[in-house]
Amino acid sequence: MIEIIEGHNPSSYFWIMPVKYNYNKNNQDYWDNVERFEENEISIEEDIVDTFLYYFFKKHFDETIFANRHRNESEGFEWYLEYNFYTFEAMQEIIKDIKELVDKIENNYDSIDEEILEKFTNAWSYTVDFDCRKDNDVVKYNVVKEHKEVIIEFYNRFICYIEEMMKKGQSNGYDLISVMGP
Repeated sequence: MIEIIEGHNPSSYFWIMPVKYNYNKNNQDYWDNVERFEENEISIEEDIVDTFLYYFFKKHFDETIFANRHRNESEGFEWYLEYNFYTFEAMQEIIKDIKELVDKIENNYDSIDEEILEKFTNAWSYTVDFDCRKDNDVVKYNVVKEHKEVIIEFYNRFICYIEEMMKKGQSNGYDLISVMGP
């Protein structure tokens, strides 16, 4: 199973949770403007994010969101210790893209976008015990293809967490999801 931790892991994990951005120009640091809904936080190890989720986070990152424009000199998706804010609508688009990918994994693996397939060459370590003497991309590609249920199960759990996070966040007045790296 590819790990998703409920709650906060302060190690090399990304932290994903609902947030509110309450702009106050008198605050010295924009971090003081962020209210976090930590009881709905999940943590995902950075290599897992890189392999399975970064493509989607990068694709749907919107620099024009007010909260993203007020980050500390960051441009684009920031990997280390910086809020990356997403609207619920953007998260719905990420979920839609992941569901389309899951369908391709199940039904038409060879039609998956090349950039995603390249990331999947790192996925072998999450799917099976791998013989390092056979460390080449063709073997890795086939291992992932043969054990695709592990990746599908991860994506389905991730979708459930995000949908629940948005539901609880919205009912408590939160309007963004933050994705912050280690």
